[in-house]
Amino acid sequence: MRTLSKRFALAQNGVAAIEFALLLPLLILMMLGSVELQRYMRIERQLSLAAENIAAIVAQRQSSDLTKLNFDFDAAYHLFPPAREAADWTKLIVHQITNVPFTPTVPGCTKNCTYTANVAWYWPSYDTGFGLGNMRRQCGTLNGAATGATATGANIPAAMFGPGSVVIVDLGYRFTPLFGSSLIAPIDLFRQGYANARFATPYINFPNQGLTVRCTGY
Repeated sequence: MRTLSKRFALAQNGVAAIEFALLLPLLILMMLGSVELQRYMRIERQLSLAAENIAAIVAQRQSSDLTKLNFDFDAAYHLFPPAREAADWTKLIVHQITNVPFTPTVPGCTKNCTYTANVAWYWPSYDTGFGLGNMRRQCGTLNGAATGATATGANIPAAMFGPGSVVIVDLGYRFTPLFGSSLIAPIDLFRQGYANARFATPYINFPNQGLTVRCTGY
């Protein structure tokens, strides 16, 4: 027995298998984590591109109405592939389209002007899907935000300030991990698209109807 005990203590057969068994859960976790990270980055980029392209579409219009705005947003179905994951895809994406004209702080200014940004109109007037939260925009003045600052519904990049107006498209998507969804909470992604309007102030050619809001003075 003493001899067998010594041989057992010195034996190294199976050590690699034991180490592999101990490391296997970590390796699987790293593999699944890399898959989720790649998926997250891809969806984030697709959401940004969809917001930018929808803003560019809206900015080309001289006027907008409810039918046109719905048509413009419908482009998200083709621009954002994850939207096709559900029959009622519009509930997967929260959205708001806003027009913001810039007004010189000194009336009649033509050179080296400073501007204020005020919301002229936005659509829709209600929250869609899981809601935009503090990303929602309302009538009133928007603040200029420095490059890299956290976006909110109360600000707009200071670099956008200038003559004319800008169309803003806010999109949101709830990212749910494919693996470990019971352990990892969904992540709400919000991205914005900005486009200088081709016309000075694209207007809504109908009064407030509950679905859209035209702000006072526009």
